[in-house]
Amino acid sequence: MPKRAKPKPKPLATRKQWLQDLMQKKPAVERAVGVPLGEMLGCGHFGCVFRSTAPWVVKLTVDPTEGPIWARIVQLIRDEEWGGQGFARVKEIVRLKPDVGAGARKRPLYAIVREDCEPVFKERRGQPATITAYTAKWLGLPEEHREVYTLALFSRGVWWGDGEISDSLVTDHDYARHEAERAEQRVKDFTLTISALQKYRELELQSRAVSGRDRFAHLDRPRYSRDELRERLEQVSYRMRGASGEYLGDSLRMLLTNDVVMRDVHLFNIGWRVHETIGEDWEPDCIVIYDPGHTPTPFKPEIEQRMVQNARGLG
Repeated sequence: MPKRAKPKPKPLATRKQWLQDLMQKKPAVERAVGVPLGEMLGCGHFGCVFRSTAPWVVKLTVDPTEGPIWARIVQLIRDEEWGGQGFARVKEIVRLKPDVGAGARKRPLYAIVREDCEPVFKERRGQPATITAYTAKWLGLPEEHREVYTLALFSRGVWWGDGEISDSLVTDHDYARHEAERAEQRVKDFTLTISALQKYRELELQSRAVSGRDRFAHLDRPRYSRDELRERLEQVSYRMRGASGEYLGDSLRMLLTNDVVMRDVHLFNIGWRVHETIGEDWEPDCIVIYDPGHTPTPFKPEIEQRMVQNARGLG
């Protein structure tokens, strides 16, 4: 029997018909969310992000996991004395009514108002990711080093030896020696953090194969028990280093101690905190997760029930 041809992916406008319909009621959405919706900054598979009143952006999403997991994370940050700095600040999480038709079924609609962040990596269609200009500036790298560094990073952190980065910055770019050495240390810490994050991602994908309900289950990968996986993920989190990554590692461990195993943590849902102070709230300048979707949430039924009870209608 001949194989059926795979259907071509629908254009974004078709896949996001729910969003187009929603934008017809934009004033009602803004009243329900409590902040204005500005220009669209980008879209993923389940949602889109809009600029709002600084320092906030608004994510509108039909990912059924994103609202509940953000609610759980915000609660844990409030209850715990440590581990909250590795997540973008969230101003509000709103369940909007009615549900919307996305694909062939109805999906819950959430609005997440979170702080604006600068992406760590830039995705290029058909090409490897590269560090953004902001990341290069944060690390102290000149523009011409971005491509070289990105290639090295994706070959498992193989890069220049000790002192070579700072020597290059001093001789080729007129950096003071102390500035060059500080940049080299930032680069090394960042490399270790990103390599650890990639390892975290690999281990998490292996954990999905345990259940047999994931598209990666067919791959020939070792299976880990839940306890083994948690231990391995904890070990990986300790490899996240320096100002760029130590807070991210703390946050992942804090979630693990509360029975939350982050899913889908990859290079395009992490960003730099650019608003250290919002009002009287200070948080460190570091890498944060700004999209924790696709993560199972303990106590999800209770959380969802509260969100539905507090849902805001669009009329």
